[in-house]
Amino acid sequence: MVDSCSIPNNTSLPVAEVVLTYPNALSVLTRYNIDYCCGGKMSFREACDKAGLNADQIWGEIVHGRPSGNSYQLRFTTWSAPLLVDFITQNHHAYVKEAIPQLQELLDKVCNVHGEDHIELNEIRDDFNDLAEELLSHLEKEEKVLFPSIKSHFREGKTFLSNNFEGPISVMEDEHEL
Repeated sequence: MVDSCSIPNNTSLPVAEVVLTYPNALSVLTRYNIDYCCGGKMSFREACDKAGLNADQIWGEIVHGRPSGNSYQLRFTTWSAPLLVDFITQNHHAYVKEAIPQLQELLDKVCNVHGEDHIELNEIRDDFNDLAEELLSHLEKEEKVLFPSIKSHFREGKTFLSNNFEGPISVMEDEHEL
């Protein structure tokens, strides 16, 4: 893991390169309406200046992601299965359900602007939409079938998963591998 304090201030990079280099940049730039597509050749600092934003402050948000003070490590192995199920649903599933429409909207925008010149973009959008549909179906199976069964099992006072869960968990793991 890279210590974010050791990451240099790269505000001279083109905005498009910032997005490619720092995954958190996409949501930060979107929040501040900084163009990373057609305006992606402009340096990050220039784009912030043009938008009337403090480049160093925005850079800090990209590099650090969350406010300082949240550097503790979660120890999932110490959690009960019902707590872990709730965490997965409330954090990971919620994130995926929020991110998919945002990504679809971005793909549509890019395809509308550049799709005629780059037909491969339309294929990427179609592949993404197929993947999104499969992923959302998978999440629904977990949330409506597997997770409630696990929580019910533990509500009955059981402290570990029985062999009855091997089949459903195996199916979910196979879908994770696809």
